[in-house]
Amino acid sequence: MFMYTDGLSEALNADGEEFGAGRIEEMLAAIAQLSAEEIRAEVVRPVKQWCANVPLHDDLTFVVMKVN
Repeated sequence: MFMYTDGLSEALNADGEEFGAGRIEEMLAAIAQLSAEEIRAEVVRPVKQWCANVPLHDDLTFVVMKVN
């Protein structure tokens, strides 16, 4: 399960473009086999790169949960 607040999907790059739900969905599909901790790290990295040199206007809150 992956839950997130709008701060993640609405994170802006230098051109004012939002990260968007589509990018989140694509990213999660590509990393779904990883552990919850690995998924957390793999979500944070590209979002921070996306927002490089742009002050965040919201938090980047999300929860990752996997059940065995």
